[in-house]
Amino acid sequence: MILLIFGVLLVYLVIASYCDLKYLEVPDWLSFSLIFLGLSFGFGLSTINNNWFYLLESLVGLGLAYALSALFYYTGQWGGGDAKIMMGMGSFMGLSIDASFPFINLLSNSLMGFNLLSFVFFCMVGGAFFGVGFMVYKALKHFKKFKKSYLKRRKDTMQIFFLVLASTVALFILAFFLDYFPFQILSLMLGLLLFFGYFLFIFVRSVEDSSMVKEQRVEKLTPGDWLIEDVIIDGKKICAKRKTGLDEEDIKRLRKLARENKITKVKIRNGYPFVPGFLLGLILYSFIGNILLRLSSLIA
Repeated sequence: MILLIFGVLLVYLVIASYCDLKYLEVPDWLSFSLIFLGLSFGFGLSTINNNWFYLLESLVGLGLAYALSALFYYTGQWGGGDAKIMMGMGSFMGLSIDASFPFINLLSNSLMGFNLLSFVFFCMVGGAFFGVGFMVYKALKHFKKFKKSYLKRRKDTMQIFFLVLASTVALFILAFFLDYFPFQILSLMLGLLLFFGYFLFIFVRSVEDSSMVKEQRVEKLTPGDWLIEDVIIDGKKICAKRKTGLDEEDIKRLRKLARENKITKVKIRNGYPFVPGFLLGLILYSFIGNILLRLSSLIA
């Protein structure tokens, strides 16, 4: 059964990754059909085994995936397509539940044979690796623009850099005077994280400025497009930039203004194709498995 689910998810994620890389969006029919198949699979297993925990775990898995997806969506990290694909995977994998309190068991495998929380962890790892590789590729492809943007941002943030540098040195000195080894390691790690985090932030913003911001004609706008700045016409704010992007009503207002020749283009930022990170996460999960279960057994 686990091989069947793995095969279905692999096929869906390969197709979704292709769409995300080529079009920077995932078709709704793909994500909604995955959710439907996951719930249908849970219903079918419940009927065959006369055990409704299969369907219940599928529903709870969908619920947890929705909660996580909503968090990333409303903070502007994921697009709607990424969120819905994650919900589909949650419905297929399910989430282990017990008949007794606290009912939900995050560390155990579901009846489907998966641990959703471990899989989400590997998706984050896969997404991080893919995201860094994707940004390096964009920086190299538009190197002249990237270099110009990077140098400008470094110049504009020199005061912040000196503050970060001073904080890093202070944490390193603190680590030298601490007697407890774990606190020394923690102080050193925080210093390194702060120092390299500054350069990572500058790098990411420079990549966005040089290769992920463009002027888009109003008639080609789609729901979810992220505005770089508020659209203001005749001193009136027509559309505000939001972390969730444009909705249908925003696009209707902008197209009406375009027909009135008051606006032709707006600046938008392309998102990162995150679904390939899910694909990498599935591959990593298939090799490493339930890392949370292993860690909890080691601690016990």
